[in-house]
This record gives sequence, structure tokens and C-alpha cells, in this order.
Amino acid sequence: MGIVAGGMQDGTVTIWDVNTIVKTKSDKLGHGCISSEVVHDGFSVNSIEFNPIKPSLIASGGKEVYI
Repeated sequence: MGIVAGGMQDGTVTIWDVNTIVKTKSDKLGHGCISSEVVHDGFSVNSIEFNPIKPSLIASGGKEVYI
């Protein structure tokens, strides 16, 4: 099913494994979480996008843009 990424108000970028979430049907907040890192320290993440050519790359935009 793939993975999904989310940008949080506290500047954290979190990545989840959708298959794990759906398969276990867990209501635990962190269940299926692959990674969670503060990228935009003190600033909210306004946008996030996977690279369509190289899906292992992700870009996040807040006050600055990070790849």
C-alpha cells in the first residue's frame, strides 16, 4: 500500500507505513510510524511531497525547503 508522510505544526516530518496501520487496525497514535524527525525547528511544515522520479526523496517546505 505504500507510505504516507505528514508535516506537523511543530516542524516534525513523520512517515507511516500504511500497510501496517490497515493490517493491524490499531488505534495507537504511533503505530505504523517509520520515522519522525524535527526538520523545521520551531516552524510548521507547510507542504511535503515525494519526488515522482525518485520516490526515496522527499521535500518539505516550511520557513525553508529541505530535501
